[in-house]
Amino acid sequence: MAPIETMWMFGCNALGPHALDLLDDLIPKLPAYYPEQLPAFIVSGLEPEGCLYRDLRRRYDSRFNIRKYRSKILCAASLEGGIEGWLSRRSSNFRRNLKRAERRAQAGGTWFERAQPSSEIDADRCYDRMLAVEEKSWKGPRREGLLAVRAFYETLLRAYAERGAARVVFAKQADEDVGFCFGGASHGIYRGQQTSYSDELAGLSIGTLMHFETAKWLAEDGARLQHFGPIQRMMSYKHSFCEIELPSLLSVFRG
Repeated sequence: MAPIETMWMFGCNALGPHALDLLDDLIPKLPAYYPEQLPAFIVSGLEPEGCLYRDLRRRYDSRFNIRKYRSKILCAASLEGGIEGWLSRRSSNFRRNLKRAERRAQAGGTWFERAQPSSEIDADRCYDRMLAVEEKSWKGPRREGLLAVRAFYETLLRAYAERGAARVVFAKQADEDVGFCFGGASHGIYRGQQTSYSDELAGLSIGTLMHFETAKWLAEDGARLQHFGPIQRMMSYKHSFCEIELPSLLSVFRG
């Protein structure tokens, strides 16, 4: 047992008030499928001082060999104080470059559209637009990004749409989509998922501007946190956007 997105390993696969009861129901059934050796199972996305991690240890310490690993450092930006508060926590160099990028984008005819699909049909139309942008990005020839895990993000966007949580920002030139930034927002917390833009516009800071447009949208909605996911070597840009770091654990249970 492992989280759905095993590439990242920071999503939690034991969600809800009865998650551990369901796990208790599952464990006795496993030997029928694995008679020689009970497989390990992983619970990830755990807060080191969180209630779920404590409950897991309390319930399973005597039954399993439990190893914990620090899997990721997650990062986020506070939206306290609205968009002005968000900007105040960015560096002066970031703010200066952002203004320059905004002027350049406006001069080049780039503008931003906010999309909030609320049904499966709306989500699929939105997703088709996102895939078309992905094809024009650097990920297109490599079949990366959405193109690598197409069904997963399609299902995720549909789920967001059904719950009224979907947030998608499109960058546009004239009537053409040239970029997208999408995620989900619920209970004041936004979780970014994927961002991409046409490779021809790589020098125009389209990604930065879409994240900024997303922050403005969230601030207008009264959100309190813009979550960017894990800090990774190839995603150093996140340091410019985030002032909050959140450790994440995964635990491996073996019989």
